[in-house]
Amino acid sequence: MNVLVISYAFPPLKTMASYRNYLIAKGLDNLGYEINVLSTSNKKYYPTQNEELNSIKVDYLPTLDYRSFNKSSSISGISKTGSPLKRLFRRLKNSYPLNLVLDLGGLLYIIAGISKGNRLIRKNKCQLIISNYPPVSNLIIASWLKFLNPQIKWIVDFHHFHISSDGQNVIFPNFQKRWIHYLLKKSDYLITVSEGLTKRLSQLNPRIEVIELSFDESEHKAEPRDIDTNYLFTITYCGSLYDQQTFRILKNVVINLHENGKINVAKIKFVYAGANDKEWVSRLKQSNVSVPFIIQNLGVISRQKCLNLMNKSNINLLLSWNEKDLKTIIPGKYYDYLLAAKPIVLIINGEKDIAWENRFKALKPGFMCYEKDQIEDLEQFILKEYDNWKLGLESNVKMNNELLSNHSINTQIKKLDAIIQEKI
Repeated sequence: MNVLVISYAFPPLKTMASYRNYLIAKGLDNLGYEINVLSTSNKKYYPTQNEELNSIKVDYLPTLDYRSFNKSSSISGISKTGSPLKRLFRRLKNSYPLNLVLDLGGLLYIIAGISKGNRLIRKNKCQLIISNYPPVSNLIIASWLKFLNPQIKWIVDFHHFHISSDGQNVIFPNFQKRWIHYLLKKSDYLITVSEGLTKRLSQLNPRIEVIELSFDESEHKAEPRDIDTNYLFTITYCGSLYDQQTFRILKNVVINLHENGKINVAKIKFVYAGANDKEWVSRLKQSNVSVPFIIQNLGVISRQKCLNLMNKSNINLLLSWNEKDLKTIIPGKYYDYLLAAKPIVLIINGEKDIAWENRFKALKPGFMCYEKDQIEDLEQFILKEYDNWKLGLESNVKMNNELLSNHSINTQIKKLDAIIQEKI
């Protein structure tokens, strides 16, 4: 089967979302699908990863968007920072019709994508389109290609929901919802990264399935597993930092243990890698502790450097949240944390999340709690890991590697292949 993949970043950038696009294309290519990719010419501005494309064919579309001018690959998770003008610009660029011009891709990318995509579909007799969101320009291209070629099947891959729960990331949110509904009404199937997104996305199309972000098992097997040799007990957080993600309970645990003489906060280092280093420092400095936290900021670094950082960490911190109709939000770094095979501490800002609890119960990758929990259980976990580090011992956390392959890209691609073969 010949498949046309529409992905803004290909080969992947430093983000997990773009890496997912690559893994899906590579996985289908390995299964014998003929893969053609439409991507942006702006790749020359971005530090991409050196990934093997095998027989995947990539066409780079001329692009004139805001990234063409600032030539920046940084991605900020914070949506409510900056001047009022900057916040307004972010809302405008996410909103139709201005997102046709202001958002990633832009009009030139959209027009070129429709033209080139239509030629590829007819030349190669493509039977399937897979379009990734974000950005919305990919959906617009795919929607037009579906209109021009009604016989072709169309799968939309959502990495996250297009409108935030409070509607503050767009202008006129109800109008934006209606426009997205109209844009996707001809889609044949939706896939998304976690169970938490399916409820909302099913309003766009009830034919929806979870295909996890996942990881490449070959990387997992190749990654070294050395006993910790850190001079400082290291707690690492990688990735974007959103307003909904909080870790007050962890700060309170560290402060309590320090004040009770069970740990020395001067021996604990908080490491951050990502675009929101100022916000990270700000949150840590809000703590009332006699000895200031040791903080290391690395900024935006390559995925390989992130993996190395996670592998050397004593604890990899994972932050998530949920809302009334939006649960089990899985940050992309969770899968890199699984690769690192070091203890994960997951803190959820929200209500009880059964799907997350089932994951941790089955895989046993570390410790999970909720922001509103009492601190005693997390305190015991941190203290045990700290004491093991101090004595030069391995962690008490033993992940269930037999179940780990369920979350690998090979397993997820087989699931996607079944959807294509049986349901589409």
